[in-house]
Amino acid sequence: MRGEGEQKSVLKGIGTVLGLLLALLGFLWGVISNAETWASNKIRDVIEKEARICFETSDEKKASAVAEIYCAKAVVCDWGDYLPGGQHPRYSWRGLDQITRRYCDLPSFSYLRHIDIDVSEMRLLSGTARARSSTEGQLAESHGIASFDSDRWSFRKEGGVFWFPWTGEWKIDSFIYGREK
Repeated sequence: MRGEGEQKSVLKGIGTVLGLLLALLGFLWGVISNAETWASNKIRDVIEKEARICFETSDEKKASAVAEIYCAKAVVCDWGDYLPGGQHPRYSWRGLDQITRRYCDLPSFSYLRHIDIDVSEMRLLSGTARARSSTEGQLAESHGIASFDSDRWSFRKEGGVFWFPWTGEWKIDSFIYGREK
């Protein structure tokens, strides 16, 4: 039979272990509950960076910016100009080389930004997300501002540890745009 001092020591040890477990659970709950917000903010940053590529001054800077925010096998589609029958976009670019060429061939903008960004369908465990936005822009030679809604984005997290949003990089997997308001 154990003595009273030994029982107090065992109870104190159990209390310490339970306290540590509760602290760990509290920490994990805080991390998990803030993970989606953190990831959504990172995705919004990527969308805003996409608009800034158009203002880069050299093809090399555009290529670097594209590689920073797009997945290697990403797809960009312009739905503003349909093929006959309205089934497929006239313009689409696949992979970093084609997407970089797209940015290099774009006309100059005096103004371009993505607004009303809504990140949805966040799947932290699989490292994927979707978003919608609207785009406003003005070509350098134009006096009017064009507005497009229904921009659709999909993202994939590359690298890092599965659902930890602060590891790895969120990158654009697809970007579909061009539906005029």
